[in-house]
Amino acid sequence: MPIIHFCSGCGPIRIREDVRQSLRRCTDKINMIKDKITEIEFVQNLYKNPIDLSGGDHENIKKLLFIKKANHYVVEESKIIKAVIKGLPASTDVTDIESELKAKGVDAEKVAQLRRFSTKAPLPLFMIEIKRSDGAEKIYDLKNLNYLTVEVVSYRKKPGTSQCFNCNYFNRTTKNCRMAPRCLKCGQNHRT
Repeated sequence: MPIIHFCSGCGPIRIREDVRQSLRRCTDKINMIKDKITEIEFVQNLYKNPIDLSGGDHENIKKLLFIKKANHYVVEESKIIKAVIKGLPASTDVTDIESELKAKGVDAEKVAQLRRFSTKAPLPLFMIEIKRSDGAEKIYDLKNLNYLTVEVVSYRKKPGTSQCFNCNYFNRTTKNCRMAPRCLKCGQNHRT
């Protein structure tokens, strides 16, 4: 289940286990009476903590928070598979890889050539993103591409914590952040 973090101005609130249990009981009571109050009142009355929601409720609350411009961050489940193709020359064109994958029955969302961090020189590695589905795992069985022998391995992300470029909190991504922007230098509500 995806989790929504309701945040105050200073970031997500950490809650002790005994408080969390009483909040669960309160949440159950809220679920029983939520049909009697409006959606706005329901969101305003929620305690500021992560709450697991069913799929339908999750989408409705996410839309409502977006419309009301409320500060929130959504933890999404990974819906894509990232893999790296090794064995192709660095001069290979990305469109050639996309067309060859499509011919082999792999519907790639994105194909990008990886680059060396320091010099930005292209590497002979290509990252592909595929929507997670029943047949998506067959990408790892791929042995030939563009008449060359290749190896497809799982993508390993860069070690260390990630930081959101919008709110500058750690272990978040800008893609799912709906917080007010926060300056990295002064902490005020504007971009750095």
